[in-house]
Amino acid sequence: TKTTQRKKTRFTRIHDESRGSIKERCRELFEGHDILAMADVMSSLNISRTSANSAVNALLREGMIEKFGSGRTTRYRSLLR
Repeated sequence: TKTTQRKKTRFTRIHDESRGSIKERCRELFEGHDILAMADVMSSLNISRTSANSAVNALLREGMIEKFGSGRTTRYRSLLR
């Protein structure tokens, strides 16, 4: 029998220093919006849920945004405006 070997493709994550850190980009996003959902953060910044959670949680800890709702209805209100 003949076995076929698959060539593994590795994708490197591109980090553009000129765009700033994910947390900084998230803060800028909240400066322009009153209320956002996690999905809004993910799609606007083109980042994973894990990265969005980390950035949003950092902003929550620093008092820049507040969380309301729970589960699917969780939203984040900007305190930066």
